[in-house]
Amino acid sequence: MAQILIVGKNVMIKFVILNIFLKFVFFMCFFFQEYTKLCNMISLINDTSKPLNALVGKNPDEPKPIRVNFEDARIIRQLYNNDMIEESLKKDDLETFKKNKNLNTKAYERMLKYAEITEDEFLTKCKNDPIYRKSIIPGISTKSSRQGIRDEDTQLNTCNETARKCGIRIHKLHTTKCIPTKDGHIVSKETKKETDCLKSFDGKITGKVDGYITAKVVLGSGGHQDNVFEEMDTIAEWWKTHRSKTKEIFILLIETNSIKKIDRLKKKYCNVDNVMFFNHIEFQEYMIRTYHGDESM
Repeated sequence: MAQILIVGKNVMIKFVILNIFLKFVFFMCFFFQEYTKLCNMISLINDTSKPLNALVGKNPDEPKPIRVNFEDARIIRQLYNNDMIEESLKKDDLETFKKNKNLNTKAYERMLKYAEITEDEFLTKCKNDPIYRKSIIPGISTKSSRQGIRDEDTQLNTCNETARKCGIRIHKLHTTKCIPTKDGHIVSKETKKETDCLKSFDGKITGKVDGYITAKVVLGSGGHQDNVFEEMDTIAEWWKTHRSKTKEIFILLIETNSIKKIDRLKKKYCNVDNVMFFNHIEFQEYMIRTYHGDESM
């Protein structure tokens, strides 16, 4: 009888232990399930808060600067110039070829003189020898680096796209309009002698702010590039002397890889509040930062 009681007691103890163990397992499963839910919830909150945090202090409709690679643009334009010359030569028509706007006439005449051949001989050679034609074209086609007006148009048009979203307009000016004179006026070419004038402004700014723009693309080095920086310095000095107390702004828009030279100019005029040197990206960022969404202006 005692032995039966001992066995029964042992069975009861095992049952209690099993019961405790099963409760523990159940608790751990429940805890793990709830923990997983909690982790997922925290993760969801974090993921949701990222875009919200990104918008803190920012306008979701704020425009982004438009970027242009002017070096690539010049390469593409040079290939286009070369292709236009080749197409013209293939037509075997001297008059049509000479009227091609992509022909560098002076370089063409120098080539004829150096090679000691006539125009007819040159045309015949190009017609019969494709390798000769292709090798000679880069030397007589217009250099894209000398087509500054196209670069300046791209600068102004690109910046104007962003300017319009900021309540500003950039108007391209003809070279005979808005010319600064040495005595401090801004005139048209017809009203002043050329010796009294500096380089004309390239653009006029209106809207939330008024002012003028001078635009240039200066890539590489050499005498021409040095002349451009001298022009920029001269007209910035003119503005400092005659317009620094006005509410108008003067933007010197310059794309360059001559960092030291542009930094020197920025430092020279850093204390003139309404004279600013920018590339096309910096100018767009300035307009977005200063004028976008500002209805008080």
